Order: sequence, then C-alpha cells, then structure tokens
Amino acid sequence: MHCTTTNFRALMTRYLTWALIVIFWVAIFSYRASPYTVLGGISLVLSGVALVFLLSGKPKFSIYSVSFLVAFIWVLHSIKRVFWKEKFLFSDLTILMDPANFDTAVHYPIPALIALLAGLLIIYVSYRLYKSENPLLRCLPRCLITLPIMGGCLWGSVYAIEKGQVAWLQSMPGGSNVIGNLMMSANLKYQSPASRMASNEKFPEVTVAHGDTKTKPDLILLLQESTTNPLFYKGIDQTTMPAMTMFNSPVATIQGLLRVHTYGGATWRSEFSALTGLSSEDFAPFSSSVFYSAVFHVQDSVIKRLKEAGYTVVVLSPFTEGSYNSGKAYRHLGVDDILHPADLGYPTNPNKNLWKIKTADMLALIKKTLERYEGPVAVYALTMQEHGPYPVEDVSSPKLKTMVDIKVPDEERLHLESYFQRLSEASQAVSAFDLWVKERKEPTIFVRFGDHQPALRWKPGYTLSFERPDYITHFALIDNRTEEHHTLTQLTDIVFLSGLFLERMPIEQGQFFATNSKMRQLCEGRYLDCPNKNLLRAYQNEIFVNQKIAE
Repeated sequence: MHCTTTNFRALMTRYLTWALIVIFWVAIFSYRASPYTVLGGISLVLSGVALVFLLSGKPKFSIYSVSFLVAFIWVLHSIKRVFWKEKFLFSDLTILMDPANFDTAVHYPIPALIALLAGLLIIYVSYRLYKSENPLLRCLPRCLITLPIMGGCLWGSVYAIEKGQVAWLQSMPGGSNVIGNLMMSANLKYQSPASRMASNEKFPEVTVAHGDTKTKPDLILLLQESTTNPLFYKGIDQTTMPAMTMFNSPVATIQGLLRVHTYGGATWRSEFSALTGLSSEDFAPFSSSVFYSAVFHVQDSVIKRLKEAGYTVVVLSPFTEGSYNSGKAYRHLGVDDILHPADLGYPTNPNKNLWKIKTADMLALIKKTLERYEGPVAVYALTMQEHGPYPVEDVSSPKLKTMVDIKVPDEERLHLESYFQRLSEASQAVSAFDLWVKERKEPTIFVRFGDHQPALRWKPGYTLSFERPDYITHFALIDNRTEEHHTLTQLTDIVFLSGLFLERMPIEQGQFFATNSKMRQLCEGRYLDCPNKNLLRAYQNEIFVNQKIAE
C-alpha cells in the first residue's frame, strides 16, 4: 500500500511538472503571437533542446534545462519591465555582456543575483555532461538523430527572421513575446528612422542663425542623475519635506518641467537626447542601445556645433570611459577630453566607477575643469550620488509623513525619504553653484537637467496632470549675461533642450538645430506628446528624410 501511494505521488508530481512546463510554453508563445514569431521561437527552442540532448543524452534533462533558460530570460524581461518599463531585446545582451558594464550590473542586486544563478546553472550542466559515461562514444548515434533536427530548427528560425522581421519592426514598441523579441532583434542591421518617417507633410521653412563676433560664453551642461522634483509625489505632508531650492531657483533664466524618454535607468538615453537633439524612441528597436548603435550615425550634435565655433569640449564623468560604451560615443561626437575625477586630484582609482561621489564634489571639479582650459570652454558633467538603490538604513531619524488618508507601507516611505535626503544635499550644492555661475565674471551659461526619475514606483501616484508623469523631471538654465526669469508651465521635451541653449549662444546653429528650435516653438516644447500629429510627422520627415540627420 505504501509503495502504491509513493508511486502515485511520483506520478502526480511528474504530470504536474509537465503540465506546468506546457502551460509555461503556451503562455510564452501566445503573447502577441504572429506566425513567424511562433515558428521561429519554437524552432529556436527545439534546436536548444536538441543541442543539450546531443551533449547529455538525457531527453528530460534537455527539456528541463532549456525551459529553465527561457524562464531565466523571461525573468530578466520582467525585471526590465518592472524597473525600467521596457522590453528585453537582443541589444540588452550586448550591454549586459560588455565587461565594462559588469560593475554597473552588480550595482543592481536582483539582476546580479539572477546572473549568479544562471552561472551556477551553466556550471551544473557542464558538470553533468562531464560525469556522463563515455560521452564521446555515446554521442555518435545521437548525432545522427539530433544534428538533422537542429539543422532543420535553425533553418526554421532563420526563415522566420527573414520573413517576419519587417513586420515585427513595424509592431514596435508593442513587439512580441520575450523569445520573439530576442529572436527578431538579433542580427539587426542599423536602419535610419527615415525608412519609417517618410511623410507627405511639409515642415515650415526655417532661418538658420549664424554666429557672430560676440564673446562666446562658457557652457556647463550638467546631467543630474535620478533627479526629479519631490513635489511631484502625491500624498506627502509637505511640512515634513525638506526644502529644495534647486527646483525653484531664484537666479534661473529659464526653468520648467522636462519630458524624458526613460524611467529608472538607462541614463545614456537622456544623454543621447541632450547631446544630439534626437529621441531614442525614434530608433526602436535600438532605443535601449543608442550609445552602441544610433549615435555613430548622427550627422549633427551639440558637440559638433560647439567645436565648429572654436570651443574646447570636455566631458567630466564619475564613470570610466568603457561604461555603457560612453567613451566611444563621446569621442565619436567630437569631445576633446574625457576626464575622470581622479584626473583632477580627487582621491580615487581612475579605473573605478564612483557611485557615491557627492554632487558638491562634482561641482567643485567642474570649477577646476574650467580653470584648466582657455576659453571658450564647454563642460558636460554628470552627477551620481542621487542614483539608487535607496536603503532604509540611510534614514537616521525618519521625518517624512504622508497625508492622513494615504496609506503607504513604512518601508516604501523610508525608501522615498532616503532618496529625498540625497536630493536635499544635492539641492544645497546646486543652488550654491547657481549663485556662483550668476556672479562669475566670465560670460557663462549653466544648464542642468534630471535624466530620469528614480525607480521607486510610488503607489499613491503623482500630483502632475500630464500624461505619463513618471517620465517627467526638471531643468534649469542660468545665463549670467541677463536678468530674465521665466518659469515654463508646459512640458519641454528633452530633445529640445540643446536647441534651447544653443540659440542663446552666438554660434552657428546649423540647419538641424534651427529646425529643432522651430518645432519647439510650434508645438510649445512637446515632441511625441505634440497633439498636432501632422506637424510631428512633418518634423520627423524633415529631419530624418530630408536632412538625413541619422544616416
């Protein structure tokens, strides 16, 4: 009787396991399915099963291993959807497998843990293959069976990519299931957005502003990591919130809300927009890897405009050049020097990414950089201390409170308070730097902007009335040559930030940035949010098709 019960349990466990595997595969392939993504995905999976079977001779082990691998990829996809609200594509593997980004990957504990588990799985599979009896002798008959299957499956995947890739590209950013997205985004050749942006709509003619002999002001462009106005978060008792002057600077010439195209990370997407005047969204499915692809096809940029006007252009970054391919991207755009804080006397290893460097220290290093070069000088710098995670242990004496009718778990509130503490410290340093710029004898333009919001996922929501409030940060421009003060009430898209400050400088704008400024004026700072879709199509046709800005 005991034996029968044991056999029954074993049988039920086996059936349940297979049922879960079948449900998992059906769920994977049924999401946004198309004939080619299903054909290619199944072919790819079967070729993987055949390969493991070829090496191990164990059919169930082969199915389990490949199922685990796909589940691992699905988890990575889910993490990206939760933290960064984007799909997992083949280009992400390029970023993950770049050794220069390993330090960044480890900074995110959950992905790092999953990567460790994947490594342990590979070691385990390798051990099982090593321990199998006479693997080489037993391999020959399996080869005769599995190699033709693998060949047929791989051909099916290649056929599906060739026939279905165009349709898949047209479905972006909706895309397909995680396997379909990985498969269809593999071996993609760069294509200019011009192929998708062609339109019969005509954009109004623009007048290109030419340079003159006026004294050229120094330019400081500061990317403020994970920086957004805390007043955006709904349900907080503002009497318990630290005051942050940098979001309402008394010396700002222009300041307002900034629409960005990334959330919780992928800083390079905001860098790309600020330096080129283009949106990473227009380069899908390369939108997540523009510093590995699109940037090398851009025909004009802020740096090119500055260089042609006689500026020395310097990048000051707390990260090493190899991180997210930034060094190659900056140098392709034309920068003269890329400095690490260690190059300016900051006590650290020059080959180390500085996750904890204070914003006040970065601002002090900007001053040193300006003194290092003869003008005119343009410095592009990045802060880092405001980057997550935001451990609750950093909150020594909790003060932040929510409104009476807002119920938020204590841990979530403490994460937010941890973030606010870093913002408050940065605000003091930035506000002092604003005043320093305003009082500086040399003509200077200082532009600062938040690259994206932190990945806090604040459940009570936002106080903003705009769509997609989680993709809104703040920017400010301080021009010490004027006493103007403007606070913009509408959104300004980050693609227009560069045109906004370039038109204040006595340098050649160029056709692209003149068009960029015209579009900002016509649609009141909005780009993809522009309600006049005919105007948007006309602008995209003008810059991508007529001007060939990204060939």
